[in-house]
Amino acid sequence: MSKISDIVNQAREAFNTGKTRPLQFRIQQLEALRRMITERQPDITAALASDLHKNEWTAYNEELVHVLEEIDTTIKKLPEWAEDAPVEKTQQTQQDESYIHFEPLGVVLVIGAWNYPFNLTIQPMVGAIAAGNAVVLKPSEVSENTADLLATLVPQYLDKDLYPVIKGDVPITTEVLAQRFDHIMYTGSTAVGKIVMAAAALELGGKSPCYVDKDCDLDVACRRIAWGKFMNSGQTCVAPDYILCDPSIQSQIVEKLKKSLKDFYGEDAKQSRDYGRIVNDRHFQRVIRLIEGQKVAHGGTWDAASRYIAPTILVDVDPQSQVMQEEIFGPVMPIVSVQSLEEAIKFINQREKPLALYVFSNNNKVIKKMIAETSSGGGTANDVIVHITVPTLPFGGVGNSGMGAYHGKKSFKTFSHSRSCLVKALLYERILRNRYPPSPAKMSQH
Repeated sequence: MSKISDIVNQAREAFNTGKTRPLQFRIQQLEALRRMITERQPDITAALASDLHKNEWTAYNEELVHVLEEIDTTIKKLPEWAEDAPVEKTQQTQQDESYIHFEPLGVVLVIGAWNYPFNLTIQPMVGAIAAGNAVVLKPSEVSENTADLLATLVPQYLDKDLYPVIKGDVPITTEVLAQRFDHIMYTGSTAVGKIVMAAAALELGGKSPCYVDKDCDLDVACRRIAWGKFMNSGQTCVAPDYILCDPSIQSQIVEKLKKSLKDFYGEDAKQSRDYGRIVNDRHFQRVIRLIEGQKVAHGGTWDAASRYIAPTILVDVDPQSQVMQEEIFGPVMPIVSVQSLEEAIKFINQREKPLALYVFSNNNKVIKKMIAETSSGGGTANDVIVHITVPTLPFGGVGNSGMGAYHGKKSFKTFSHSRSCLVKALLYERILRNRYPPSPAKMSQH
């Protein structure tokens, strides 16, 4: 294991402890960052002078003041920004609660640029800390004095495990990019940007978990789960992929799923005009292989000629088995036993971030805990799939389940370039006089 992978893994472990979740912790770290800038301003200025021949005034006005302003604003506004944001409802969801919940992505890589080596490394970090991420900093080696200083100062002021600094040239950066990150922030040249983008390319999909609490109406829950799982023969990207439940309710869930399937598709789903078929032979064979060797509680039959696979329920599924390693994308529902809500959350968090997450419970605390302590592209409580039908809720993945999102206003934003425009008058030049050289010879300390 290389030192770089150790550093990144350590940052992920620190993030996984959950200590960045409370806003108070994030604010403390931002206050420490502000203290670093104010207390060590002479050192930062000296490094910028060595690297880019910036004088004290230029260093402050080009590199430090905007970071300080960003920190101040962020500390003040963070509680407001982090609140769940209600969104407009559709006619069908008037009675439901629809909102956007803001969660950290995980471990973020910030690659600095050499031309504003302090500002372009630290300013993105402010937002990343505020959002609750662990941040790996890679300052530009071209401005080596500033890079050296950041490597010295940041661990003195901020949490060492959550915010490591990695120094080095192109081979080191290449090795850093080979690690697993949840988001990469880079400001700089297009050529390097393309290399970063290749490393950051992500895909959509993933195994969407469905946690069923003991405290819920199992008849309703199983009807809704069966509908979402077996529509289109399971070939839906946000279909519930597997069920997590207490072993004491597993057999009830099986019976109630079977009843729903009979209500939907009759005694033989093959004869139902509402039941689909697998798209091609390759996928048909793939899904069949997932059933083989499993304990089948229902279904488990197929017909290769018509690419029909019966609605299938698997019980006592080993989390290590193949059916739990890849997205099923077929009419197969594995049920995995967990002893508690905490164990279910741990189970979900040990795996790739899913495109969707489902939780069924009469207890609002259970629902909110599941949402607060896991991460997924989107999610629905006490139903499946329907969150993607509300245009005001952006649809997209996170981590391995994809970058970016769309639907409604978010579609417009994703497929538009947010161009920043400023129209000024050719007046009021006196107010601007301080920005022009020559700079004052002496400068008071800030």
